[in-house]
Amino acid sequence: MESTLMRSRTFVVLALGLLAAALSFAQPAFPSRQVHLVVPFPPGGASDAMMRILGARLQEIWKQPVVIENKPGAGTIIGTNAVAKAVPDGYTLGLVASAHAINAAGRRDLPYDTLKDLATVSQVAVVHQAIFMRADMPVHSMRELVNHARSQRTTYATAGVGTAGHLFGELLNAKEGTHLAHVPYKGSSPAQVDLLAGQVDLMVDALSAHYPMVKAGKLKVIALASPQPHPGFPQIPMAEQTYPGISVESFFGIVAPGNTPRSIVNQLSGDIATALSDPGVKNRIDELGLLPMSTTPAQFDALIRAEVRKWTELFRAGNIRID
Repeated sequence: MESTLMRSRTFVVLALGLLAAALSFAQPAFPSRQVHLVVPFPPGGASDAMMRILGARLQEIWKQPVVIENKPGAGTIIGTNAVAKAVPDGYTLGLVASAHAINAAGRRDLPYDTLKDLATVSQVAVVHQAIFMRADMPVHSMRELVNHARSQRTTYATAGVGTAGHLFGELLNAKEGTHLAHVPYKGSSPAQVDLLAGQVDLMVDALSAHYPMVKAGKLKVIALASPQPHPGFPQIPMAEQTYPGISVESFFGIVAPGNTPRSIVNQLSGDIATALSDPGVKNRIDELGLLPMSTTPAQFDALIRAEVRKWTELFRAGNIRID
């Protein structure tokens, strides 16, 4: 009797093992169908172009269609919310920018929890921010700029409220006692127009967006606002070299819905790293003025958390709101 019972139990265990193995073999390899990449910006910009370049290479790697979906609005919140609410199976991914961490720190009405409802996959690019002035302005260094802005009200243009450029000015005011007054614009182009016309004193924005005007002799770069040097412009000093801690991270990265299986997140991260290491992909992204780079999910998560802490402290100390 006991022998028969043991044989029955053994049979059940073996049957369950075979069933589990059969089910695992039955599941297709990821991805087995179309993948959606949500871009929280309008078509035509550098970020949109970068995602189309990256998406095309991932399509080759995965041998599955990769569809770019533009969902702009509300400072990237509309697009990111679509990702946060998507099925967590790896088939919906989203592009995030520096605003992803800034929104988490400064907005009280987010429809998602940045750190819980979204899983970091990989950083994909760095954007170097710079401080621009008209070429004829009698300010030539970061120290001269700070001295000028301590003694009198100085206006600075950015591409909008809550951008990396905006927060650089707020950080400088808080740490160095400057009197920078923020003048937000709806994008980089109108900000540049008013800077050249003398309507504002300086501008903090992406280096690549305005460097043609620097080469034309109409603008000059006082310093980089980024925390790392630009490999293509080693001659440009960083603001942080003169005033430690005065810098802003400006980045792009990929996220997935929060409960996406870790195995899928890791595969996505590895595949993105493979795509970004392709010389053709790197060159085309470089031409957009972006520096391509990949990270592990943990590294990108650490960056997001550090940025949220940094800006939360600044907003609380300065009673700053961006919503």
